[in-house]
Amino acid sequence: MSTSLHSRMVSLVSRKGTRVTVAREATGAYDPATDTFEDSTFRYVTGLAMRIDGDPTRYETLGIKQTDAPTLVFVPDAAGTMPTPGSTLAFASVVYTVRDVDVIAPQGIALFARLIVVGGGTDLTAGADLTPVYGDATMVYE
Repeated sequence: MSTSLHSRMVSLVSRKGTRVTVAREATGAYDPATDTFEDSTFRYVTGLAMRIDGDPTRYETLGIKQTDAPTLVFVPDAAGTMPTPGSTLAFASVVYTVRDVDVIAPQGIALFARLIVVGGGTDLTAGADLTPVYGDATMVYE
């Protein structure tokens, strides 16, 4: 059942959604002798996202305004892989940070999630000079 539900969600979201790559940076170990961190690594989760109506109660719990933070339904390409809070993604030409992840996991397999994203940091249509970070250069930016 999980596989067929994931396939149905991919089909549904692909009709009105867009492809996204979600990136999460993990800093390396801190070296007190040099006061620096070792090389950072990036974790990527790819999939489809579509804006949906958010849950007002969830926004109130998080202490944020619903008008400032869209809710996206996210369906990963690989069932079981999900973004984590603090990850970044570009959606509708704007870079956001994932604030909250509400995973839907029937039979214990994460098939999709509701993401609340905040920031709306950089407008990618405004000609910003962004350096792409590994992976899909059109979607993941530092």
